[in-house]
Amino acid sequence: MIYIYIENQKFSNKIKYVFNNIFFNLGLKHKFVNKLEKIESQDVDIAIIYSQSEEYEKHIKNHRNFLNYIIVKDSMQLFNEDYYMHKCSLSNLDVQTYSFNNDIELVSLFSLDSKIFSNKIVENKTSIFTTNLDIISNAFFMLTRYEEVVSTNLQKDIHDRVIGRESIAYKNNFLHRPIVNEYIMFLWSIIDSFHLGYKKKNWWKNKKFATCLTHDVDKVFKYSKLKSEIKNCGRLLLIDKSISKAIKNLILFVNSKRDYKKDLFWNLDEVMNKELKRGFKSSFYFMSGGNSQVDNNYSVQDERIINLIQFVEDKGFEAGYHGSYNSYNNLEMMRCEKMSLDKLIKNMSYGCRQHYLRFNVPKTWMIQEKIGIKYDASLGYADCEGFRCGYCFPYKPYDLINDRVINIWEIPLIVMEGTIVGRQYSNLDKKEGLKRIKQLIETTEKYNGVFNLLWHNSSFDIMDKTWAEWIDAYDEVLDFLLSKDTFGTSGRKIIDLVNKF
Repeated sequence: MIYIYIENQKFSNKIKYVFNNIFFNLGLKHKFVNKLEKIESQDVDIAIIYSQSEEYEKHIKNHRNFLNYIIVKDSMQLFNEDYYMHKCSLSNLDVQTYSFNNDIELVSLFSLDSKIFSNKIVENKTSIFTTNLDIISNAFFMLTRYEEVVSTNLQKDIHDRVIGRESIAYKNNFLHRPIVNEYIMFLWSIIDSFHLGYKKKNWWKNKKFATCLTHDVDKVFKYSKLKSEIKNCGRLLLIDKSISKAIKNLILFVNSKRDYKKDLFWNLDEVMNKELKRGFKSSFYFMSGGNSQVDNNYSVQDERIINLIQFVEDKGFEAGYHGSYNSYNNLEMMRCEKMSLDKLIKNMSYGCRQHYLRFNVPKTWMIQEKIGIKYDASLGYADCEGFRCGYCFPYKPYDLINDRVINIWEIPLIVMEGTIVGRQYSNLDKKEGLKRIKQLIETTEKYNGVFNLLWHNSSFDIMDKTWAEWIDAYDEVLDFLLSKDTFGTSGRKIIDLVNKF
């Protein structure tokens, strides 16, 4: 058994939250205790002490009733009444790096010391590992998106989204790293060094990592009105200087009006077949309302859409909810939209993603929780790919406002194809874009995590100059994932697996 003693009782709920996430990820049993002296320990037991004072030294000197100790120093730069939830706590950030076992440069966010250290000594058969790398404060900061709640001058874009390039992670060059997973592996390496027979849990059916394949169904029809397509044909003639493209676009428009299933965006069956061919399944998030110009591209009352949702479920894929543009901070709007979907979806234990990745921490989670959403898959940046939460594993968020764990799962979004390709974002060519995606996949694989990928069905657009180059890119990503022997599945299946533990 792993016993955990927390000296800082005023912040024990928050500290326990981090420890619970760490040991959930590792699949190891642990127990919080008020006193270590009263524990009748076994040789294989470990005592973890999270302390800001020297009391732990007195305990070990006077009692030493464990043979294995891990001491993590609380920096007191976050879990402190003078700092917590105040802007000054952000001023306490002191980003350092620490090379552990010459393996990886760990990121330290909170420290009072000028140098990060770790040390292991063995005295009279007692092993004592000590570090001032405050992995608990660091992990809490990332998982809760603390900076997004506390900072009053965090820049946002025209869609009221936090700008990834303004984040502490991006500015300090660690957005591309899941630093919370790194802390977990750091702690695991210490536990493993005691050689006590502890084993990490394999979560993904003997696969090294999982891939959560997701699709936001913003549109199911590319072609709507003849007037619009005449303008598009004019654009193809004047800007692209292509008579053949203009003619082809007009032919595609006519064909879609004769048979809606021939529309370029009526392609969910094609997308599913790409995945089934490789033994994967995925999630499709459908819109069911909204009051903005970027909503209501189709109606879930349309019999064609009703049949499409049924078709997705009949093939064993997840049909979920794509929250409209303004639903992210509107309880009644989100409730009404979900109720509309509940009438159509057979398996109502489904997840969601917010349209345009609009998200208000922790308010959006709280709204999703109230209406009974199983999980959210929104938490990534629109303008840059990477690990917004510093984590590539499902977890339950923390409500910083009301000091509680929120009863909903988050599967952090790692990359959206539009982030890689979009002119206003990374704007990478296909070669560099695929390289970036593959690097993120390999990073997730290293930490046995979940690679959450968003690929819109509307991105398979042969008539769009930007996307034409990327038509076969999704196939290349799927082939790369297949070569990695990942467990490729829907968000619902991911949560079903972690819920069983």
